[in-house]
Formats: sequence, structure tokens, C-alpha cells
Amino acid sequence: MKEKRVAEVYHQETKYAEREMGKHEKKLDLRQQPVSYKEYHSETRFSLIPYLPFQNNPFTGEPIGPTAALTEEVPITRAQLSRLLYFTNGVTGILRYPNGQSLLLRAAPTAGGLYPTEIYLAVRNCSYLEPGIYNFQVKDHALVLAWEGDYWNAFEKYCMGHEAISRSQFFILFTAVYQRSVWRYSERAYRRILLDTGHLLGNLIAYAPQEGLTPCPIADFFDASLNALLYLDKSKEGVLAVVALPQGDPIEKAQVRPSSAVASLSSTRDKVDSEMLQLALHRASSILEGERPSQGTLPLRADRAESCQIVADRSSL
Repeated sequence: MKEKRVAEVYHQETKYAEREMGKHEKKLDLRQQPVSYKEYHSETRFSLIPYLPFQNNPFTGEPIGPTAALTEEVPITRAQLSRLLYFTNGVTGILRYPNGQSLLLRAAPTAGGLYPTEIYLAVRNCSYLEPGIYNFQVKDHALVLAWEGDYWNAFEKYCMGHEAISRSQFFILFTAVYQRSVWRYSERAYRRILLDTGHLLGNLIAYAPQEGLTPCPIADFFDASLNALLYLDKSKEGVLAVVALPQGDPIEKAQVRPSSAVASLSSTRDKVDSEMLQLALHRASSILEGERPSQGTLPLRADRAESCQIVADRSSL
């Protein structure tokens, strides 16, 4: 009998069964809900709000005002970068509660309004940004420099020499903060995390070509190496996907892969440690240095689409 893969086992063991609904209810402590974004404090902070394609600041409602004419910006302008991040996962609305707290609604949907995915932007050869890795601060649409330097040699090494990386000046890393979803969804959290990250990836793929960039998602990378590069606590956060953003189109034709779907089976399961399960699953699906993926890399490109207004109106939960 063929041994089941970890993903298949996890999928089967975390299925809902009608006869079990209600048996594994989890009482939520709203006082313990994780914050849905990270905050970095750095001397190098770059606000992208002045370059949004709107008349008013989405956070304050005040007029943004005209920006000064800018020349010789490479490889893309401040306005292009601002739009790219906004239509990937920018704040499209703010839900304010009577207790004074608020929920920042994003361009990408998320399970339960938890937003587990973080965006890191690596930059080189940019006329207005120092080379380094920035965290996208969703709470005020800004970039904060987390680590200085040119990391392209490391990216190429840890992403198995993908050709799109050497052609890029921008490189995006999507990470997941596990506890944001585990807090509510327990052992099923990893399902939601992957879906939520996929929504951001879909937005990026749909919008980037409108700014002259070709998004090349890369799923084959050495997980531990990239996590270490970002100084992530692997028990709390991990890289899920990376995207090279070369200008133009270095890919003539996307490859098509066969479906990896598996037959559906109902199952019963005992209560498990949800946090440990997410970590074990992520480790089991990681690629270690020296290993090679079972399939080649798959760079993708979406057709140009007038999706900006759709995303701006979404205010996704």
C-alpha cells in the first residue's frame, strides 16, 4: 500500500464530519487575540501614502495633496510601488468598534478577519530606497527597513538558482504568523493560512503586470535558510512563498502541471495540540538544503486586468 504524504494525512485528519460538528468547539478569549500586523521600529521608514492613487488618505480621510514631480526613479516609481503593495494587501477600509479598537480591512480576503500573512520586500538598485529587506507596515502603508544590504546572492542560492531572481530589483517574501490563525481555527489553521496567503499572491499576480512587472512565484526554496535570513522565530513564523518581480516578460510559456488532488475520505480524530501541529506540518513540507523538489519551478503570469477598483472596493474579511 502506498504510503500517504504528510499533506494527505493532515487534510484527512482535519476534515469536518457532520456527526462531529460541535464536539470540538473552542471558546475564544478575545483578550488573547493576536494583533493582525507586525510593527518594526527603524530609523529608515518610507511612507507610501503620498503616492496612492486616491484623493484622500484611507486612514484619516484627509486630502493627500499633490506630490512633487519626481524624475529618474528606477526600476519603478514610488507611485508604482505604492500601488503594487496597496492592491496586493493594502488597507481598503477600517471597521471601528465601540470599545475603541479597530480592524483594518485589506485588499485580500482572510478567514475570520485574522490576516496571518506578512509581506517583506527586498530591494536593490533602487534610486529612492536603500538596498535591504523591508517589512510592509500595513497599518500606515509604509516600508520599514529591517535589514540592510544586497541579499540577491542568498536569494538565488536558497531558491535553487531561479532565473527570474537575477533579473529582478524587487523580491517579495510572504510569511505566515501561525498564532493569528491558530487562536481561532486550532488544527485547521494551516488550511486557512495557505488560503489567505494564496489570496495575496493572486492579487499580486493580477496587478503587477499593470506596472510593467512580471510576477514569478517561487515555491521551491530552502525553508530554514530563508527563515534564518529574515531572523524569524521558526516556532512562530515561516516563509510560505516568494515572488521575483522582473520587468518585462522573461517567461515565454508557463508550464502546466497535473492535478495533485486526492480522493475525499471522512475521518474521525482525537484532539491535538494545534500549535505543534502547524509547526510539524510546515517542517514536513519544507525543503532542506541539498534536497531537490519533485517538480520544477513554475513562474506564472496573469493577463492584464482592470482589477484596481474591484480590489479597492473589496474591504475583505
